[in-house]
Amino acid sequence: MHSFYLKFDSKEKNIDFTNAVSIDDLAEILKSLYSAISANKTDNIVLSQITDNCYKCGFTTPNEVLEERFIDLNKDILEKNNVELTNEKLRYKKSIVKVIKPDWYLEILNSAGISVLTIPHGFSERTVDYYYSNKSFEGYITLIGDKELNPKHLHIYLSDTKNFKIFINPLQHEELATYYRKSKIRAKVRLKKSLDSDRILSAELISYRQKSELKFPYNLNEIDLSGLNFVFE
Repeated sequence: MHSFYLKFDSKEKNIDFTNAVSIDDLAEILKSLYSAISANKTDNIVLSQITDNCYKCGFTTPNEVLEERFIDLNKDILEKNNVELTNEKLRYKKSIVKVIKPDWYLEILNSAGISVLTIPHGFSERTVDYYYSNKSFEGYITLIGDKELNPKHLHIYLSDTKNFKIFINPLQHEELATYYRKSKIRAKVRLKKSLDSDRILSAELISYRQKSELKFPYNLNEIDLSGLNFVFE
């Protein structure tokens, strides 16, 4: 089994069951967390621990992938701005922002119980230092558009780049719609990367081209053999 933890604590070490996260707020955190890490019933993820003298929530699952997603999720809400997050991750971020009081902070613990990340009060207002670099990726467009229909937030996800949005303009959106889940493309993008962690925060599409796909015929009768020379040994 694999475990991971949300540990709410304060500088004064004064969090206990009389001064902790309300059941209503906790329910919102749990529901948004479940969606944000793409968990499902087969993962059998359970709330396995609530600890006093801070407020530590432990989760247990047989699926080790969820621990990695959990850690990545919390890195995302710490480093990415709201536009760069998926709707599911943004809901989780808002549920965390809601409960962290001025003297509180949130620690993210891995399966070994080791703190891998600290999220302070006011983290949603902080800015992350970043830099840009160019790189090319190949893949199928698995998502295109924006649920709020905001032309400034149009983006795609490629099958090989699932962890960050690639922002596009309205003209690119119109052109790329024909390739959605049909043809592989090679995209040259401008990456926005965290200066501290070197993680990709988002990207902007510079150019693209369709990848040619060689398809093997279903049977030899589809091949014109008249122009071929065969060598027999």
